[in-house]
Amino acid sequence: AEVALRAPPAAPEPIVSFISSAIPISLLGSRSLSQPCVQENRVPYTIDPAVIRRLRELPKNEKLECLLALSDLCGVLGNPHTHSGLGVRKLGNKLFECRGSLALRFVFQDRATDLYVSFLGDHDEVKALLRTGQYR
Repeated sequence: AEVALRAPPAAPEPIVSFISSAIPISLLGSRSLSQPCVQENRVPYTIDPAVIRRLRELPKNEKLECLLALSDLCGVLGNPHTHSGLGVRKLGNKLFECRGSLALRFVFQDRATDLYVSFLGDHDEVKALLRTGQYR
């Protein structure tokens, strides 16, 4: 009997085109954004539209730092020595934060099917978000 293998779903096209258009090819190195997180041992991620809006408003250099961190995020979870540069920290039950840039942090949830990036903000905004419990 043959077993049909299905590839994991790719990120929605607007996210892929936004990320790949914002990062110069020369800075990507071995990273591939044409099919983010579909390589072996990588977890797919979903980005909240509010996070994408916030990314679009950032200055170019800070946007680049954040997008590079996002592109690395889905491949490093579960490998503690690899994700030390991203500063991944557990905030609660299946709730984490990681460094997007020097000032900004991503808040994401480890869901059964994907990583859900739900918030982008500075330390004080993340603290306030956790206090109110409105992180989806």
